[in-house]
Amino acid sequence: MFTLLELLRRRRQLEAPEVLRLVGGLPKLLLAAKPMGDDPLLGIVRVQFVASEDAAEAHTFFETRVEQWPPFILCLDEIAPTADGVSQRAGAKLSGRAITLLFARLLYELLGGPNREPGETYFPPLPELTEEGNAILNAALTKKSPPDIARFWRDFSSACGGAAAPDLGDARDARQLTFRISEKRATFEIGSVLTLTPDDPAIAPWRFISRALFRFGRSAEEADFVASFQPETPANVTRTKSISRVHAIAEVQNEQLTLRDGNGSKASVNGSKLDGIPLSAKNPTVLEKPGVLSLGREYFLRLVPVGSPGAWEIVNPVGWLNFDQLAPPVLGAVLIAPVGAQPACIPIVWLLNRIGFHLDGAGQIIMDDEVNSVSSAMFFFQSSCFLLANLSLTAAQLSIDGWPIAKWEAVPLRTGQALRIGRRTFAVRVE
Repeated sequence: MFTLLELLRRRRQLEAPEVLRLVGGLPKLLLAAKPMGDDPLLGIVRVQFVASEDAAEAHTFFETRVEQWPPFILCLDEIAPTADGVSQRAGAKLSGRAITLLFARLLYELLGGPNREPGETYFPPLPELTEEGNAILNAALTKKSPPDIARFWRDFSSACGGAAAPDLGDARDARQLTFRISEKRATFEIGSVLTLTPDDPAIAPWRFISRALFRFGRSAEEADFVASFQPETPANVTRTKSISRVHAIAEVQNEQLTLRDGNGSKASVNGSKLDGIPLSAKNPTVLEKPGVLSLGREYFLRLVPVGSPGAWEIVNPVGWLNFDQLAPPVLGAVLIAPVGAQPACIPIVWLLNRIGFHLDGAGQIIMDDEVNSVSSAMFFFQSSCFLLANLSLTAAQLSIDGWPIAKWEAVPLRTGQALRIGRRTFAVRVE
């Protein structure tokens, strides 16, 4: 991973086709970003190669044209370094004009323009651009009311000879990373629960729940995460009964993850809290970052929302049925685990779109809990089906029914398959 500033220091200047390839997805990322300061983007936008976490290897691409880079995504630091090296926390949400101006200044410098002071109104034309391209860029840099970033990027891309930039409301962008499904494997099974049962009965299975509404409670019939105190002694049975059958619910509302107390129609008996703050049964509380959910007074769960880059896509093969997704692409999943002495009987993932994982030294699955993690493979829930996509695992580490999953291939998961991940084989069940 490296910043665009590090790249520019090595390259001095990029050519227009390289810039179009490099920052095609940045406007969408800026519009979706959390509040940030108005520092130049060069130092806070990073390039992340998706199949490599080796920083030294990433730096070898400094001298390679951007069009020849392996698949990458752009990441936006939430904490930007100041001139003296001291970290500065993100500021207020920027206006549309400020976002366009920051983006235009980034383009100007990437294309060889000199660094200009804030408030500067004169930007010399760039030899790399046509007269039309310079005019569009200059207007964004100097006008009091520049166009919105979507219109600016479409016009600028077209003037630079690139394909028309996509609408920013579209899920596609110039950095779309594509997994393909081979026709011989394009058989799908619709479901909302995926269970992976390992060949060793001493090891707990993984369970992925993909529903619009996720329920926490003590009822095995009604709850998606079943909360109980173990071992099952008389005292613990009594403690478990303090948890309602459905004690709290999570759902996506207004493109955000939210929590409410109760089962959706009435409050729980003993209440629930997020990080110590009581939840309402009527008014949802937004879950923006990892937090602790308490069910009653004694049972605690750690919830970790995992974001996802928007630039992942599975090519729709013949037989694919297009259903509405559960959440916007940037909402990947939520990891759920008990806190304290209560062990998780079954690791649970609320899978909204996708979540990546890697293997530890023992070959065990470790879910990636950061949006910018370098994943080795990814679980997808798309069009009401579960799929597994490979980024960098070898044939010995990832296969289904003895057939390897190739890199950049996605395979539908179906009941009865034997899935090999690392050193373990799992029985697949979709419900």
